[in-house]
Amino acid sequence: MGAAVTVYLAGPIFGCDDAECRGWRDQAKHFLGGSIKTLDPMRRDYRGREAANATDIVIGDLRDILESDVVLANVSQPSLGTAMEIAIASRAGKVVMGFGASGPISPWLTHHCEFIHADLETVCEQVMKYEELV
Repeated sequence: MGAAVTVYLAGPIFGCDDAECRGWRDQAKHFLGGSIKTLDPMRRDYRGREAANATDIVIGDLRDILESDVVLANVSQPSLGTAMEIAIASRAGKVVMGFGASGPISPWLTHHCEFIHADLETVCEQVMKYEELV
């Protein structure tokens, strides 16, 4: 087994309900098991108070991205925040893996992600393979 890997769970939060925000993140934590540490931005739930807490939201998310080895991104729907997190993570040298893409995939997403698949479980399997390599 490789070194401990930390995974940031990037995905839409703004304008989303609990099921949309937490459902896939809880599934990812389950699929990844106990050996992989996850950084879940939902531990700082500012929904409904975003405007007053914009700096805290961005600084917290950036800190998590920089502390992670892998960014696992839900790209099933457009999200400006998620797109920025993916680009920043990629530029910082983090491994970015996306899931939920359907149909033609944006060249921007293809460029910034090392792996993209339709389903979450397959992407989590890739994260676990990555952990074995490091």
